[in-house]
Amino acid sequence: MQLQPFHLTSGNLIADRRFEWARDREAKGDLAGAAELLVQALELTPGYASAWFVLGQLREMLGDRVGAIAAFERATAADPSDHHGATVHLMRLGARATAPMPEGYVRALFDGYAPGFDKALTEDLGYRAPELLFGVVQAVHAGARMKFGSVLDLGCGTGLGALPFRPFSDWMVGVDLSAAMIAQARAKGLYDRLIESEVLTFLPGEGKI
Repeated sequence: MQLQPFHLTSGNLIADRRFEWARDREAKGDLAGAAELLVQALELTPGYASAWFVLGQLREMLGDRVGAIAAFERATAADPSDHHGATVHLMRLGARATAPMPEGYVRALFDGYAPGFDKALTEDLGYRAPELLFGVVQAVHAGARMKFGSVLDLGCGTGLGALPFRPFSDWMVGVDLSAAMIAQARAKGLYDRLIESEVLTFLPGEGKI
C-alpha cells in the first residue's frame, strides 16, 4: 500500500513550490540539492513544519546527526501536534526520552492508511487475527450458546475485528483515534456506537459503553 507523505502547506506559494522541487531532487538521488532547496523555503517561511521535517530526514541521510536533530526540533516547534512524527525520530536519535508516539502523528498516519487498509491486510498480508481470535473464543465456549451483551473494540480501525463477533453481540462499540478509520468502520454498519478518541482518554470517562 502506497502511503502519500503527510504535508502541511506553508501558506507561501514560492516556499511550497521549492518544497515540491526538493522532493523531486530527493527522488532523483540529489539529497544535498534537496536539502538546499528546503533551506531556501525555510528562509521564506521559518514556521514551515513539513520542510523542517523533511530537512531532518535528509540531513540524517547525509550523515549530519546534529543538523537532523535541530531540524526535527524545529518541526515539533512549528507543529506542536507533530503530525509528521518528528518526536519519534528524535527519540530514535537519542535526543529525547522514550515516550508514547504523539497523537497527531498516529492520527495522520492511520488517516493516510485508511482507504487501502483492509485490502493491504487481508489480501496483501493475509491478515487473519479476527478469525483466529473468534476460533479461540468458540473453543472456550465448548459448544455452548455464545452470546455477548456489550463488546468494546479498542483501536477498532476499519472494523475488521468486529466482523466475526457482531452476530453474537447485542451492543458493539468501537474506539479509534483516526477519523478516517472510523469512517471506514461506520460504512460496514457493524457498530452501535463509534467514538473517535485515544483509548486512554476515552476509558476514564465511560461508566458504561
